[in-house]
Amino acid sequence: MRIQKNDRSGSAEPLQVIVFETLKYLFSSLPQNDDVTRSLNIPLRKPIMNEPETIRKILKESKTIAVVGLSDKLDRYSYIVASYLMEHGYKIIPVNPNIVEWKGLKSHASLKDISEKIDVVGIFRRSEFVDVVVKEAITIGAKAIWMQEGVVDEKAAEKAEKAGLLVVMDRCMMKEHRKK
Repeated sequence: MRIQKNDRSGSAEPLQVIVFETLKYLFSSLPQNDDVTRSLNIPLRKPIMNEPETIRKILKESKTIAVVGLSDKLDRYSYIVASYLMEHGYKIIPVNPNIVEWKGLKSHASLKDISEKIDVVGIFRRSEFVDVVVKEAITIGAKAIWMQEGVVDEKAAEKAEKAGLLVVMDRCMMKEHRKK
């Protein structure tokens, strides 16, 4: 005899399916190197964009941020956010083909022109330009993509995650840093 749970729609679901799905959910939150999840053959949970632990990890472990679309105009949000991050110990690398320098730092035309290792690519470009930036970020071996508030490209975010990059989308790095 099989025990079944009836939901409100009238369909029945075997109790063992419910138990298995519940266990799978509970074990998926364990650390990815956990022997228990491997021995039970439960798929490990991958990092998901905008999760608090993803944001914390980027803010804590990153040192060098390439800011794509950084403006030399003091009233622009990219200028304000990059200035804040620089004041809080992050190394900022300007990426904008339309400016020569930002606060005395040489501006690069693209991510490919940067010779040093980049931890985070901060994107201050319109959403339709994100895909090109993400492709470059993957190519140069960046560890994370951070799309600023109002910048959204689900396909590019998925492409970055599949390539192993951490992703934050439609969030302000300065605001998130202030929360910690």
